[in-house]
Order: sequence, then C-alpha cells, then structure tokens
Amino acid sequence: MSLSRSRSSSVLQRDRASSPGVRRLPNVKPFQLVLGAGILFAVITAISGVAPAVLEWHDKSEVTRETFGNVPSALKVTFYTVLPVVFIVLGWLVANRVKNYARGRPDDRRTTRANLHRRLRDFRRGVWMQTLLRDPAAGVMHSMIYFGFIVLFLVTVVLELNHQLPESLKFLHGDVYKAYSATGDQHAAVAEFQAAATAFERLGAVPEASRATARRSALSDTGGQIGADESQAHRTFMFTDIVGSTGLIEAIGDAAWARLLAWHDRTIRRLLGEHGGEEVHHAGDGVFAAFSDASHAISCAVAIQRTLAEHRAQHGFAPSVRIGLHSDVAQRTASGYEGRGVHIAARIGALAEADEILASRATFESSPRPDSSGAFRSVRLRGIDQPIEVAAIRGS
Repeated sequence: MSLSRSRSSSVLQRDRASSPGVRRLPNVKPFQLVLGAGILFAVITAISGVAPAVLEWHDKSEVTRETFGNVPSALKVTFYTVLPVVFIVLGWLVANRVKNYARGRPDDRRTTRANLHRRLRDFRRGVWMQTLLRDPAAGVMHSMIYFGFIVLFLVTVVLELNHQLPESLKFLHGDVYKAYSATGDQHAAVAEFQAAATAFERLGAVPEASRATARRSALSDTGGQIGADESQAHRTFMFTDIVGSTGLIEAIGDAAWARLLAWHDRTIRRLLGEHGGEEVHHAGDGVFAAFSDASHAISCAVAIQRTLAEHRAQHGFAPSVRIGLHSDVAQRTASGYEGRGVHIAARIGALAEADEILASRATFESSPRPDSSGAFRSVRLRGIDQPIEVAAIRGS
C-alpha cells in the first residue's frame, strides 16, 4: 500500500515538472538573500553619491546643514567608492555565516513567559556593560557613550537621506532643521564630554575628568543650554597648535619633545601676559586664549610668529605653529568660555597653514587697526551653518 502511494507521488511530481504550463519558483536560499541585500545596499549607495551631484539636488534654505561641508571632491569620490565595496564584502561575509547556520538546526529565540525574566536580565546586563565590566558605575559611563553614538548614527542617517532627496522633497531646513540640530548636537556634546571624562579618568587626570563630567551633567540637565544663566562676554579667541607634532616626536624622541614643549609653553605664556591675553585651556601642544581687545590678540599672534621665526634664525629650529583668531560673544563660565564663537575660532585655527595667522572678518572689524595680507575668502567650517570669511594677517 505504501509502495503504491510512493510511486503515485513520484509520478505526479514528474508529471507536474514536465507540464509546460506549470512554472516552478526559484529555490532562493537565505544566504543568497543576505548577499543580495549587501549588493543592493552597495548599488543604492553608489547611485546616491552620483544622483545629487548630477541632478544638482541642493537645499538652498538659509537654515540648513551641508552634508559635505568643506570636503574636497576627491574625498567624496573615495567615500562613495569605498562604501559600496564595504557593503558587498560585508554581505559576502554575513552570507557565509548564514550558510553555516543553515547547515544546523536553527535556534528557538522566541520570547515566552518562561524566559521573559531571563531575557530582561540579560538585556539589562548588556545595556549596563556588566558582561564586560562588573562595575555598575563603569557600565553607566560606557552606556552613555554607547547610546550617544547610537543617536549620532541615526542623526547621520537622517542627514544622508535628506541629502539624497530632490530639492522639492528636502525636509531638513527651517524649524525642522532647528529641532533636528538641537537633538543631534546635544547628544553629540554629551557623548564627547563623557568620552573625554573616560579618557581623563584612565589617565589619572582627576581635575580634568571632574570638569568634563560637570559639563556633561550641566548639558544633560539644561537640555543643551550650558551656562544659559551665566554672563556673556565679547572676546577675541585665539587657538594655537604646533604643526606636525606627532612626526616631530618621532624624529626627536620623548625627552627632547618634553623640553621643546616646555620652552614653547613658556614662550606662549610670556607673550600672552605681555599682550593682556587670558590662557583659558592648555591641551597638549596648543593653547586656547581669550583677549578683551582684538588688536591685542592680533599683536600677540604676530609676536608669537616673529619670536618663533627669530629663534629659528638664531638657533636653527623652532616648531611651526598655526594660529586662529575670531571675535564673538560667548558664555563666561567657571571653567572658561563656551559657545558658537569658541568653536568658530577653533575651526579657523585648524584651517591655518604652518606659521600662519588666520583670522575671521569679525576679528578685523573689531580691531581699530585691521591689517590683512590678502583678500578675504569664504570657508565652510565643520558644524557651522553659515560660511565664514577669513584672511591671513600680515606679519605671519
């Protein structure tokens, strides 16, 4: 009886396979779906890099954020070339893993009443990083960094989606952008402060760790408005930085670098004192200072570069330093100054070349003796919505 049924089933399947009107669905395996998803993401990414440039989908609103601000075209091409390759490789690797899983029995990962308590307990341990660090305080610290960067990832995804849309469908402008920016910028600041506090704690820099933690707490408590109730002050901010410091350390060694850095710090601090400058922070091989008078800031910057040039001529060597200046209003806090103007000054300092003083137009307009060595140029600064006009200072 069973033999006849088996034969009947075989004959029926053969007849169906041989019937011209019956189409068999392709047997798509799970690993092929995963690999196809990787290829699909790669294609979408490549198209998304080409389409906005070819079709000129640009957001012309005054209140918006540029996706690739001040980024050379070569880097954009590299980004949209490497990322599709990464998606394909990642899809291939995950597809191989899925193929291995398919050879065995799949896990039963359903959540039931019997395992609900255990799953919640495991989730809590994972969130608080207790699977890696058995210290709850350390778990809280790492969780804040983790979730902060998760939010930053989502903010970046939204920004890129807006970048791919035609101009008529773009949504990150006006009040929508303001709300988006407030959320993203606050979480970015919290994550950066927490990461800084973590680094300081591991290095044993207790005062710096305490300040970073306090700033992070203030940011979280005030919804992003740090020091909103503290006094404002109009200052000209200066950022200095030794150019090529890492290569210099490699060339001369740690001991010689320590002596050179000590001389550099003494020289900068002496000139700040002579020109009425206030040292706000000293980080590694750079100084953040503030001046109540823009002309004093310019004179101090010129004096720094001239002193370094004279030392170089007399003794054969002096480190190359870049300097950025910007005049603006900022919040005066217990630890220094906070605000948009400080960030602009830092970004301008990062744009300066070796042995150059780069200042914003606001700096020249605040000085009774403006003195630039060239025409102003408009630059895009990372994180700043509007372009800033800058020019080099004569004597640098």
